[in-house]
Amino acid sequence: MKHTEKEIQLLKDEINQMWKLVISQLEKTKRAFLNNDVELALEVVSLEKRVDAFELKIESNCENYIALYSPVAIDLRLVLSIMKISITLERIADYAAGVARHILDKDCNHLEKRPDRSVGTRKNV
Repeated sequence: MKHTEKEIQLLKDEINQMWKLVISQLEKTKRAFLNNDVELALEVVSLEKRVDAFELKIESNCENYIALYSPVAIDLRLVLSIMKISITLERIADYAAGVARHILDKDCNHLEKRPDRSVGTRKNV
């Protein structure tokens, strides 16, 4: 395996780790929101910094790869795609942290469950 192939594989592994972390955050945010779980919301907010660090590391590694190896065609598209994916994952994690902060602000205590209304039971006014 050439050195460039090893570097590409490292980039793929890093983006996979970041992906798993963000999915984990989304699942925790969902559980925290549905159960009004403050502890879980705090965990999501604290993990946001880790996702931010992942994004910066991946971006730096992609820039280094481009600068050192001058990739063309498929390798360049892959590296640019990895950069775009990491930016998008970081944004998703920011949204998850925003929902978690909403839970911490106690705004969720005022939400009430609506009764389940079927389409056929709607009254005509």
